[in-house]
Amino acid sequence: MLNVGRSARKLLERHLLKHSEPPYISVTFYKRIIPQIGIESAPADLIAYTLVPHVRRTLSVGTGEVITTVHALNSAPSGGTLATLFSLFEAYSPTQIAYSMKRWSMSPVAPPTNTRSSPNPSLVTKIFGVRTVPGLGVLTTSLQGGPDTPIVHRSWGLIDGGQFHGPNFRFSPYMSVRNVVVGVLLHFALGVGMFALALAPLRWLLEKLVYAPGEGPTREYACLPY
Repeated sequence: MLNVGRSARKLLERHLLKHSEPPYISVTFYKRIIPQIGIESAPADLIAYTLVPHVRRTLSVGTGEVITTVHALNSAPSGGTLATLFSLFEAYSPTQIAYSMKRWSMSPVAPPTNTRSSPNPSLVTKIFGVRTVPGLGVLTTSLQGGPDTPIVHRSWGLIDGGQFHGPNFRFSPYMSVRNVVVGVLLHFALGVGMFALALAPLRWLLEKLVYAPGEGPTREYACLPY
């Protein structure tokens, strides 16, 4: 359930009615029900949604790839966020979770096959997670990549059947790191963490060590300068 102010509600209503169809969004007089927005995936979705028309308007070309990077992560998850993460592995099998994180798993429109798309990640990137991009430096697997990527590509299909973003569009989230070694270590650390969450005994132990639902970082910690 999304509860917004009157002006924001009207803006959202116009957008949803223009770009969405059932069963993806259900519209009633006072409610807007959106089935799933990922785990903190709204920023990534909005970045792609904003950049695509900007590129077309200023450069007169379509968007091939949107690359986002997290340069620093100065935060701690709350107990509710951690409980959500644990509950995913309790409700779904690792196979189901892995499939849900595939690029096109949530798109209502099949990905294009007869047009030139942005190049797939190299074999090195697939195995070790690292990639070097001019102007961005060394990048590695993003903690948000799993939830963000299918959400953004779901929007690709929901908005004008992929025409808004274009047939060659691809969303690629990463984290910035100092060097390749750090990137590789972080990539494999995330993989080990996902494996640990899939094991019920380790998940039970982790639940005892982290914040409980309703708990989290203090207000003083949240107010610290970035």
